[in-house]
Amino acid sequence: MPHTHYETLGVSSEASHTDIKAAYRESILRLHPDKVSAAGTPADSTHYQELQTAWTVLREPSSRMAYDQQLALASAQQQGFVSQTVMLADMEHVKAPGEDSTHATVDTAYQYPCRCGGSYWLDDVVLNMSQGNVLVQCDTCSSNIEVTLNSL
Repeated sequence: MPHTHYETLGVSSEASHTDIKAAYRESILRLHPDKVSAAGTPADSTHYQELQTAWTVLREPSSRMAYDQQLALASAQQQGFVSQTVMLADMEHVKAPGEDSTHATVDTAYQYPCRCGGSYWLDDVVLNMSQGNVLVQCDTCSSNIEVTLNSL
């Protein structure tokens, strides 16, 4: 049984939106209950529903980004790559004019010092697209922290 939405659709996590959409359409047509029952084989409604759920999550860039963050956090926790857990309220709220990697304007950010002298940065663009906890890497070393998002 697949563990991720990517595996459900049979694509890699680096797949483009076009590739994900094509995989979804191919699978959904092949497993559609009307098509399967016409062929005389029992419909697998569970797998069909998993395909629908995977597409719902992966079709929107913001929900895909949040899902990818959850996968990264779970993987880092499982492998012991999270050095500590920090509450968002414990991070310093700073003005951070500029652009992020998606060229969205970043007005504010949260910063937390790393033991190496670098910083962990969480900008408002990522924060607004995230739910639960977020994995954040130091801007200098390879250390990661888990930031617990909460109301300020």
